[in-house]
Amino acid sequence: MGFQQIGGGGTYAAIGARIWLSAEEIGMIIDKGYDFPTSIETKLSIYGPDMWIFRDQPNRLTTHALNSYRGAHRK
Repeated sequence: MGFQQIGGGGTYAAIGARIWLSAEEIGMIIDKGYDFPTSIETKLSIYGPDMWIFRDQPNRLTTHALNSYRGAHRK
């Protein structure tokens, strides 16, 4: 996949919670497929490595999503 972007409501909520909570008080499980970019893991760790639980899934691809916006309507 050419464009890699951190995303998802849970991810944004966890990062936003860091305003009020320490990394040790937040937890999120991330299933890493064999194609999970190390650059994204590095970026997430900036917010506190203790808040992420990376589960290796060596036989699977990482789940991706595409949000497409056109004009004033979401699709």
